[in-house]
Amino acid sequence: MRLAFPFVTLKHHGGVRMLVALMNHLARRGYRVTALVPSNQFNPLYPIDPKVEVRLLRRSNEASLFSKLKTLHDLYKGLRDLAPDLIVANFFPTAYPAYLLRDRAKVLYLIQDLPQFFAGPKAKALLYSLRFPFRKVAVSRFVKEELGLPDAEVVPTGIEAQNFWPDPDPYLVQEKLYPAILYFPRSQIYKGYPVFLETVRLLKERGLKFEVWLVTKEEETLNEFERMDVPAFLMPADTDRELRRVYSSADLFVSSSLYEGFNLPPLEAMACGTPVAMTDSGGSREYARDGVNALVVPPGDPAALADAVERLLLDRELRERLVKAGLETARRFTMKAFARGLEGVVRELLGE
Repeated sequence: MRLAFPFVTLKHHGGVRMLVALMNHLARRGYRVTALVPSNQFNPLYPIDPKVEVRLLRRSNEASLFSKLKTLHDLYKGLRDLAPDLIVANFFPTAYPAYLLRDRAKVLYLIQDLPQFFAGPKAKALLYSLRFPFRKVAVSRFVKEELGLPDAEVVPTGIEAQNFWPDPDPYLVQEKLYPAILYFPRSQIYKGYPVFLETVRLLKERGLKFEVWLVTKEEETLNEFERMDVPAFLMPADTDRELRRVYSSADLFVSSSLYEGFNLPPLEAMACGTPVAMTDSGGSREYARDGVNALVVPPGDPAALADAVERLLLDRELRERLVKAGLETARRFTMKAFARGLEGVVRELLGE
């Protein structure tokens, strides 16, 4: 059986990681898997199995509406010429060319996005795509409930267990002057970066000693912390090995997202034995339990997040308890389990 995965981009992104893992799994299970993607949008950080065929389409220009429509047209033509038995639509634009081919192929719509991620027309386009008569799978119960999809199945995603475990870097540990707070600064509003900045300011006002580790290559990110007189450092994390060692060497991980379809980084931190302070971003309810495996506070509340971070900085027994439970949680939510769950849906759709 031939399976087609249309992409508008195949670059570094949590959702892309999940899809690459799914393609690799299905290819190893004997399916003929083909990914279709614009040539300038193909730069995967995550290794793609040699058994997965990649077909590169014309270049796209994300800033141009015409180019976006051209890309959807190219995806439609590529899918039509490929004549797959099943199309796995993922990022919502890919649902549109799949809809045009619904009489020629089965369609599985894997839903991981929320309208809060987008502005105006994009949010409307996402919501409209949910009307299509596809078999739908959501990556969390929150996505299913937030989008009002009573018939959608829920198959939670998870971590690449073979890549994330406690593995501290002796150099990073030795060079720390203060306890290290690890954070991923992102510009999207729903990631809640201003909430984290205010959290840091409050912690500084309380007289706590700490340093901030930032997983980003944007050096200007350091400016905000310099103004607060808080030591901050950019952390190299271009590979899973580097990311694992950064997670494992930090004293705690903080996530400030307002909304997430799942929110993978806190789970990766748990797998690396790092205690987590985080906001309730919706999708993280699949695995995060306040006071059990993480400290979870309401989204958009810097004072509550600062309280949680302060507790973790000062309470060693709490940190140890959360780490133990976090490691157990991470063992249950793996990419392998996710891929197996999706394979079951694929087999059912194909009548196998």
